[in-house]
Amino acid sequence: MRPTDLARLNEPSAEDPDHPDIAGGLHGGATSVAANMTECALHWLEFLDASERDSDRFVDAVKMENGRPTIDAPRVRSSFEQLSPDFIRIH
Repeated sequence: MRPTDLARLNEPSAEDPDHPDIAGGLHGGATSVAANMTECALHWLEFLDASERDSDRFVDAVKMENGRPTIDAPRVRSSFEQLSPDFIRIH
């Protein structure tokens, strides 16, 4: 937890000024973790989608000619495909 969150845990609760509001802080922390896990799952799905798209695009890029492998990268069809390596890297 951040220092500001820890300091807030020691503040008295509105219902009972003699006791700190620990439950509110724990609820806020749990809510934050749940939101972060959801965002993490979304990033993972975006990464898998981008990886599959690139895999489909490059599936025929390597060919055997005269017994030697040659690479013939496909042309970029859209600006999204041009940014694809960066998109995968940021995830």
